[in-house]
Amino acid sequence: MNYFNLFGLSEKFQIDNELLLKNFYSLQKKFHPDLFICSSLQKKQEALQKSILINNAFHILQDPYLRAEYLLNLNHIDINHNKFSLNKNTFLKKYLQLYEEFYSITNNNDFIQQLEYFNKNKIIKKIEKYTQKIEHELNNQEWNKATYTIQKIHFFLKLKKNVEQQIEKNNIH
Repeated sequence: MNYFNLFGLSEKFQIDNELLLKNFYSLQKKFHPDLFICSSLQKKQEALQKSILINNAFHILQDPYLRAEYLLNLNHIDINHNKFSLNKNTFLKKYLQLYEEFYSITNNNDFIQQLEYFNKNKIIKKIEKYTQKIEHELNNQEWNKATYTIQKIHFFLKLKKNVEQQIEKNNIH
């Protein structure tokens, strides 16, 4: 089952989020398991399976990065098979330098503002840059380039999460 078809969407990176949500609710109104309480066991199981499929498809399509991976998967590209080589990849070296910068900031007094600046001006900007890049690559069916770009985005999303957790942890105390 193609998730884009399920929700009546074009198979592309940029989607109509309002249409996705509208069609999600419409499908759930038809297939939610609670609607099949008085049905046979087989009908209940079918409704449950369909509801799980709808929820999973919605989860993937509503997240731009999971959607990008799904588009790659539809085009027979598995990003897990493409690994970065630390020795030959300048991206990983730059990424590791950002991690070092992150950790050096956390060793300073009053580092919350520095972390917020670091997150906004280095990490989020990179994520936005790579998001635009992956949209272009997917629209132009540049599958291999898109594979590496989504991997880069995942690195930055992980770093962003770590920075935000550090900010939250220290704002509580």
